[in-house]
Amino acid sequence: MTKQVQNRTFAMAKESFTLTSIAKIIGVSVNTVSRILYDNIKLSNRCDCLPENLCFDEFRSVNGIFTFIAIDTQTSSSN
Repeated sequence: MTKQVQNRTFAMAKESFTLTSIAKIIGVSVNTVSRILYDNIKLSNRCDCLPENLCFDEFRSVNGIFTFIAIDTQTSSSN
């Protein structure tokens, strides 16, 4: 995969294009787009159980990108 395809894929994903739309425009498969976007993601440590009460918030952060946060209402810790 060329850097140009990868860079274009990331740019379109930031603009909220769907995987299918990105694949059609760039001329690659949906699986290729998914692989470019998700193969190098490292997930943080997972907890064993969910808190009883959660708060969710979604807001625009840097460069208008949406950010999601979940907060445990009892401990006020976020993940």
